[in-house]
Amino acid sequence: MFTCIGEILKMYKQIQLATHSEINQALSFNTYIFLLLASSVVMTYQAMENNFEAVAFFVFCALIRSLYWLQSDFRLNQLFTYLIYAVSCFLISTKFVSSGILNGLFSLLICLQALTIIKLRHFRELKTLVWVHLFLTAASLLFYLQIQHAVLLLISAILALACLLAHFLAGEHFKQVLNQMLKLVLIALPIGIVLFLVMPKLPPLWKMPKVQSQTRGLQDELSLGDLAALSQSSNLAFRASFKDKAPEINQLYWRSFTLQHFDGTTWRRNRYMESWQAVAEKKRQGLKWNNLQDTDFFEYQIITEASFQHWLFGLDLATSHQIGVLSLPDFGLYAAEPLTKRFQYSAKSYVIKNLPEYDTVNIDKLNLQLPSHKNPKTAEWVLNLQQNSNSDDDFINKVLTHFNQQAFYYSLKPQQLTYPLIDDFMFNTRTGFCEHYASAFTYIMRLAGIPARVVVGYLGGEYNPAGDYYSVYQFDAHAWSEIWQAGKGWQRVDPTLYVAPQRIGVNLQHAVGNDEFLAEGDFSLIKYDQFVAVKTARMLLANLDYQWTRWVLNYDTKTQKNFLKQLFGDTNNMWQSIILIALFFILFAMISFFSWWLFRAKNSRSEIIKLQDLALNKLNTHYGLAKETQQTPTQLLAIMSSEDTELISRWQRISLLIEEIRFSELTEPAIKIKLKQLKVLIKNL
Repeated sequence: MFTCIGEILKMYKQIQLATHSEINQALSFNTYIFLLLASSVVMTYQAMENNFEAVAFFVFCALIRSLYWLQSDFRLNQLFTYLIYAVSCFLISTKFVSSGILNGLFSLLICLQALTIIKLRHFRELKTLVWVHLFLTAASLLFYLQIQHAVLLLISAILALACLLAHFLAGEHFKQVLNQMLKLVLIALPIGIVLFLVMPKLPPLWKMPKVQSQTRGLQDELSLGDLAALSQSSNLAFRASFKDKAPEINQLYWRSFTLQHFDGTTWRRNRYMESWQAVAEKKRQGLKWNNLQDTDFFEYQIITEASFQHWLFGLDLATSHQIGVLSLPDFGLYAAEPLTKRFQYSAKSYVIKNLPEYDTVNIDKLNLQLPSHKNPKTAEWVLNLQQNSNSDDDFINKVLTHFNQQAFYYSLKPQQLTYPLIDDFMFNTRTGFCEHYASAFTYIMRLAGIPARVVVGYLGGEYNPAGDYYSVYQFDAHAWSEIWQAGKGWQRVDPTLYVAPQRIGVNLQHAVGNDEFLAEGDFSLIKYDQFVAVKTARMLLANLDYQWTRWVLNYDTKTQKNFLKQLFGDTNNMWQSIILIALFFILFAMISFFSWWLFRAKNSRSEIIKLQDLALNKLNTHYGLAKETQQTPTQLLAIMSSEDTELISRWQRISLLIEEIRFSELTEPAIKIKLKQLKVLIKNL
């Protein structure tokens, strides 16, 4: 980007496309069109970031400015101008108060852009608009990191720089300006790639102000119906790639966190687990699991989307040695910082059927709590079932058999439950999503004196063969239960398996059917996977975004060192520096040659601008004929005296030569011949 700016300014200085007075002349229509195209992209992203009012104000001001092109005599009333300034001040102040400092600053910049575009006349205002536009483009990239957004915002930045080029190439056709801009991009692209790969990755000089953002995905409390609502979202939760082999799809239980406290309506974290979270956030300390080396394990990498929470994901029993990733006593992984952007981490999961407990003393206290709101029908049913059971294992099997053999149904649209909720679900509606069955089963276990808790996470994932990874979406959210038995440890029990066994082996779409899947959610291509072409295209685009995240967004200092090590081997820093300097010189020579090749006809073609100015000055000095801003040399023939036939004849030949050189596809030798003819005509004018 900055290379393009430098090339534009260099071109301006070298070929002298305009004098100082011309820089301050009125802007061309091409310049304004490029500006509107660039602004339409970046303002759309700003509108999506809750700055809709400021963006609407910008659009209003741009429409007012457009009236100057449609009506040359249009002028703004002074009172109306004051009103516009007052509206901008109101928008900025209210945004600072209602949305915080970050959105307030963005609204300030957008309103300043709007006020500047109203008085847009000369190059100075244009330059201000372009610089602020580039800043807003970079700011949008903080929130939209996917490759499709990066491409659109890059196009917006290129169009903004084309505004400057269009002004310097005043009089050139829109297509020619765009062609010159693309040449500049071709020059800047290899420079940008090399700088990205080898320049040191310095830490940020300042931090963005922390804002209170709405959390996404799983929440740290669970009411009946929450996951059913989340299942209507096709947003990506995370991606996982395994180092060697991957577990079977029905074993991909991605644990996030556990919930222990139940008030009859909502499951929440208890104070004991919240205290561990506080230690992890403040002291960056987690739990270390020992004696795991002798068991089988899976190694994998996860790239999680921004959730503005701390929860990470892993298979049981997950551990990680990465800085900033901590283990909690409930076997969950926890990020020391909120996930405000995509985050990549490595994990290792040990295959342990029965998970150990860190604090066996508080097992009963933490996992036998019952709400004050009673469920008398369920309590009576549990008591009768216990009396007819030989052991806890027998009781557990009978409960699961009850779910399997009775008329229980799995649905994304469960009925609204009435109090007491568990009684209403068990003996009335009997229709629910995974959280209904996990909640009911956990509550039943506690009534029977068996410690139990609810686990929240995701189940399964979509395998992408193009990139060899799994994509896990929000509709894959799942809840299951864990029970504690002395001598056995924590055991996973998924009651949904006994109601809808097809949900465990396949994705949600196959389990509930296409009519119910994402029925109330936003438009998503996933819903049309029955069409092979749609699914193939979606997989390829998803893999492109995955590789973009993996190799570009996550290209940090450690990755850079490994890349340079592979490139140069185990050489010392001095030799690496010498090699890099040599590569820079080679790159500079190649770019210089490439630039000369792209713009080799530039000097001859740009000379026509100076000759045209010379001809116009002689015409004004000797004959008193001055060209208006929007006039072409040919249009001056209309204001010449019909009696001066010699002047008309000479100027007609001069204007035809100027237009032929500027707008015809001539070879370099042909241009030089035409320029010589033009110089003779101007000399004799």
